[in-house]
Amino acid sequence: MEIFGLTLTQIVSIIGLFVLGLLVGILIRRLIGVALVLLAIVILAIALGYLSPSTLVTLLHYAGYAMSVAMQRLSSS
Repeated sequence: MEIFGLTLTQIVSIIGLFVLGLLVGILIRRLIGVALVLLAIVILAIALGYLSPSTLVTLLHYAGYAMSVAMQRLSSS
């Protein structure tokens, strides 16, 4: 069975890719929203004096180190 010169398998493949792209787009949009909220929280914490920039830098360095260790463990297993 062909519709517009496409087989049923091709139509299902196109619809599947469209749905996948839609879901990835929704995920990226929500991740950007969460990132903006976290950035606002960090800026507010710095402005109120609960967090200093040097503490934030130290925290980011530690997080980067922890992620590199986690990646090494994942790649070795």
